[in-house]
Amino acid sequence: MGKTRSSPRLRSGLSVALGCGILAGSLAGAATAGPPAQPPDALAEALAAAGAGDVVRAAELAARKWSDGRAESRALLREAFASGEAALTAALADARATARSAAAWALAAANSVDSSRRIAVLLRDSDAPVRREAALALGELAGREVEQDLSRAVLDGDERVREAALVSLRKLGCGADAAVSALADGSPEVRAAAAALLGEVRTGVAAALRGRARGELARLLSDPSALVRRAAAFALGLLGSEEDVGPLSLAARDREADVAATAVEALGDIGGPRAAAALLELAQEGGALAHRAAGAVGRTRARSREVVESLEKLVLAAPRKVARAAAAAMGELGGEEARAALARAVSCARKDVHAAAAVAAARAGDTRPARVLLRELDEPDDWTALLAARGLARLGNPAGMHVFIRGLESEDAHVRAYAACCLALFAGAGPELATTGDAAARAAVAKAWRMWWLERRDTFVIPAD
Repeated sequence: MGKTRSSPRLRSGLSVALGCGILAGSLAGAATAGPPAQPPDALAEALAAAGAGDVVRAAELAARKWSDGRAESRALLREAFASGEAALTAALADARATARSAAAWALAAANSVDSSRRIAVLLRDSDAPVRREAALALGELAGREVEQDLSRAVLDGDERVREAALVSLRKLGCGADAAVSALADGSPEVRAAAAALLGEVRTGVAAALRGRARGELARLLSDPSALVRRAAAFALGLLGSEEDVGPLSLAARDREADVAATAVEALGDIGGPRAAAALLELAQEGGALAHRAAGAVGRTRARSREVVESLEKLVLAAPRKVARAAAAAMGELGGEEARAALARAVSCARKDVHAAAAVAAARAGDTRPARVLLRELDEPDDWTALLAARGLARLGNPAGMHVFIRGLESEDAHVRAYAACCLALFAGAGPELATTGDAAARAAVAKAWRMWWLERRDTFVIPAD
């Protein structure tokens, strides 16, 4: 059932960066405890220490930095750590907690056959921060023994260790059994990490576990912690089915905006007629998330006449942001009925949706509505012309570049800013894009752009994203 979340979201973070520092930090490959933050030259100092034979000192200096430095520095450190494994293994028993933590990260960097076994020893360390660092370091490795060690760490008495173990399991793409059990953990951070893991490894959740996992995730949609509710909505959207539309519809009205937005996207991920109906209801209700709900309908794959008719009504009557999102949803759904509805939208009296509808129609396989945008380039209203030019540019047609350039001279600061943004997006390198100053200064900027365009218009191709 491995549904794939459509990009730019979360994708917002959830990554589920979930607000927990340990999740964001560990996913970047950095330790969240142990030695204090190091200066920018820590890698150089670490290399010097390694060159002098003090590989343990090098490990302490590089514990936070080795994965963020230049490739050549990382390679040299890995080589030093690999050749100094005996000293690093001895440091696992050092009296200093910082040395033990640093040794765990260095052994993970060395990534030898025995690295996981050696690091796993620290999961029984008396110091909880060391156990946490060991759990995070194991996330740099792979192998069945790592999953087993980390799954045991999910039962640790310290909640930060349990969270770190789940973060590493998530990074490695395994540990569904441990995560399902951790959904009932007493720590909200652990529950959130467990939910995030299940969303990430959804295809690895055994059928016998799936029902239990979905039930627990649905229950967590009413958890006291917004962090947990958001993570649960994220995971349920990827792991659930149309049976979970009801709980997610309620979550889409959560008092926390991030939770509600995640639930809206989760409904799009689940897909199907029931999810589409729930999203259309949210879009018709209005509110801050109405446009996201309308847009998410496009991912439901529900192409029925009723769905397309509801989206068309939003295009014709809803606020502009919602109307454009509804048009985009029809383009994503595709099909004859959606293409016909989009053709009507491009011809309707509402010019603020023409560009969005034409772009959506092209996505659905019909480029004919774009002809309307070519006519609208000559509209006296700045915004109508700008939107038409932008719509054409999104279709790869640079016919409206002169409209963006003209906008740089507008008396309206908003028009100038919009035109400058479009040039920055669609022109690639070009003259300076100053949007302030008096009329003479703005005219000079526009003149430079016109000269630029005259030299290129016959061969110009809009840069790829």
